Amino acid sequence: SPDGGALFVTDYENHMIRRVEVATGAVTTIAGSGTWGSADGVGDAAEFHGPRSIAISRDGGALFVADQGHGKIRRVEVATGTDWRGDHAVTTLAGSGEGLARWPRSRAAARMATLMAWATRRSL
Repeated sequence: SPDGGALFVTDYENHMIRRVEVATGAVTTIAGSGTWGSADGVGDAAEFHGPRSIAISRDGGALFVADQGHGKIRRVEVATGTDWRGDHAVTTLAGSGEGLARWPRSRAAARMATLMAWATRRSL
């Protein structure tokens, strides 16, 4: 997280996104049902299939996840209470899960999703 209090990780084998509190080591699941699937939803109503890479938005309000098993890029809202979709809402940004490159964005996919993130001003 931007304040350094939490670490967000993908749990590839269990198809979940987890939050680790740095100070205590406490782990909570913020998204994913524990079984593989591709549904968008909130919290454990969302499904992933081997989430692999993760990045956080500059303001800390969203995570971007490469859902590798489905070839999708997913957005996970971090608990802030400010997003209309709800805390921990998962939405698909790109990828159809078909494994082929396509356009428009709602149909775009890669055989194996990869997420690249970068920062300006040497802040990584």
